[in-house]
Amino acid sequence: MNTPVPPQDSAVRGARLPFRARRMRQLAWSVMGAFGLIGVSYLLQQNWWVAGLLLTGTAATAYSLHAQAEYESDRGFVIILWIIWATVSGLMWISNGLQDVALLAYPIILVVAGLLLGGRHFIYYLAAMLLFSAFLQYATSVLHWRSDVMNSTKLELLRDVWVVLVASAFAVWITVSDWRKLLGELHIRIDEYRQSQAHLTYLSQHDALTELPNRSLGRQLMEAAIGRARTTGSHLALMFVDLDNFKFINDSVGHAAGDEFLQQIASRLRSAVRETDVVMRQSGDEFLVGLLDVPDIQAASKAANEVLEHLGGVYRVQGSELSSSCSIGLAVYPRDGHDFDTLLRHADLAMYQAKQAGRNTFRFFDVMMQDDLSANPRLVAELQTALVRGEFVLHYQPVVDMQDHRLLGAEALIRWQHPVRGLLGPVEFIPAAERSGLIVDIGRWVLEEACRQAAKWQRLGQPLVVAVNISPVQLHRGDLESAVRTALANSDLPGACLELEITESVLMGDATTLADTIRHLKALGVSIAVDDFGTGYSNLGYLQRFAADKIKIDQSFVRAMLAEPGQQAIVTAIIQMGKSLKLLPHAEGVESDDARALLLEMGCRTGQGYWFARPLAADMFATSFL
Repeated sequence: MNTPVPPQDSAVRGARLPFRARRMRQLAWSVMGAFGLIGVSYLLQQNWWVAGLLLTGTAATAYSLHAQAEYESDRGFVIILWIIWATVSGLMWISNGLQDVALLAYPIILVVAGLLLGGRHFIYYLAAMLLFSAFLQYATSVLHWRSDVMNSTKLELLRDVWVVLVASAFAVWITVSDWRKLLGELHIRIDEYRQSQAHLTYLSQHDALTELPNRSLGRQLMEAAIGRARTTGSHLALMFVDLDNFKFINDSVGHAAGDEFLQQIASRLRSAVRETDVVMRQSGDEFLVGLLDVPDIQAASKAANEVLEHLGGVYRVQGSELSSSCSIGLAVYPRDGHDFDTLLRHADLAMYQAKQAGRNTFRFFDVMMQDDLSANPRLVAELQTALVRGEFVLHYQPVVDMQDHRLLGAEALIRWQHPVRGLLGPVEFIPAAERSGLIVDIGRWVLEEACRQAAKWQRLGQPLVVAVNISPVQLHRGDLESAVRTALANSDLPGACLELEITESVLMGDATTLADTIRHLKALGVSIAVDDFGTGYSNLGYLQRFAADKIKIDQSFVRAMLAEPGQQAIVTAIIQMGKSLKLLPHAEGVESDDARALLLEMGCRTGQGYWFARPLAADMFATSFL
């Protein structure tokens, strides 16, 4: 049974055959030319033996060349070389033996056989040459069957040498030329292979759509960066970036446009950070940014704001204009983790908190986030029930002029009258409400109830300013302007009687949107207070940009200022800074007369705290202060 030739092997053989045929034909013609030229010269000299041998070799070579061209097989090549060997060997026998010029052709035959016919035929020709040389010497020296015939003149000998050398040089030249070409092609193939391998490696390490490093390469780069940071004692931050509305965009404009949108996102993300930072695609609409060699938290915050600004705005995709934003979580090495996986997990948690804070903002990881994950999921269901059943109540803490104890207003503080656990403070349920998004509905209820109560007191002749804490989630997701406008309209309360307290960290979010929201709120007459001032970023530019009216000194500084001179210096600096920016300084957590006196001495006149009164239910507040 015949074994079929594999297509690849037959293709290779087919590619090699024309090349070898061309070279063998060139070699055969050069040999026929040399044999014919020398044969004719010896024929003219009437040296019949040499002339006959050379002309016979020429004829045999010509016939073999014709047969090879007709049948296109390796056998014709083999026969041609055997004819050349036999002719050369015959010339040595009838002429000068091992001293004959024809011996110069032996190495050329071996070179051609080795290069064009392979190792097996090379061995056959070499063996034939060695055996014939030995036999020639034995026949001459021992058997005396022949003797060297030196019947050529010096000029004829020079002619024969030249002809043999030229023919041999031609054979060697074309063979070496082929090898040079083959080596050149081999180098090209090697370069192509290396380029192909490099391309495959690139594809395996990069996202095909955005051409950013993928998770695998990103992990390698970050682990290397962590190793360097560990050696040098420097810091780095891992930023988890998640697009806020990609699913909506993808569903609205289609997957092709969604892919183009992601490409633009990747381009903007690269331009938002330094060239030394690592930008990678995590999956889908999630990206990671490694901020290398971060000097402090402020630098990481600045980088996060740059990303928020670059990824915001309008995108033009396939004739459509799209807008987008993102939520960012940050984890800092070595504070939040000593390896990539830990930093990634913590950055993911922080990003989730940024989502819950209203999106289009960023959050740094803290251990409380991990603790929040273990909270009882039934708490959210209980909050929903509490909202329906009206279990939430507001308590009011008086805001006073600390010099003459005059009542200026009240801060509305939510409490939960739990049917089993009793009265609960906000710390026990507000985090869960923010994570679940229920804080939007709860915050709307607080606004309406606080405005209703303030309007009631105003009708009794007690116009007070009521302060309401605003959650970041409300600010970004709860349509705060509409909620405030509705609460004021339903209660018929003047906007000047409502103060909204926004935490300092919120100001570091989406600056443009937040500034527009605050401007619209202030147009209603509402005042803005920056709560917990001093615990966040204390950015003067943000305070001026958002046109706040009041800064509330965090109670942690107020409580510690009597015992710690450093805390007292901080309080003094906040008060002076507020006055220089035309912001009213207000102290929280005033719990002693000494604290009150010191604050007055430092220039802070308004405050609140247990020294004046604890938060009270509305009726008790009215009884005590109105």
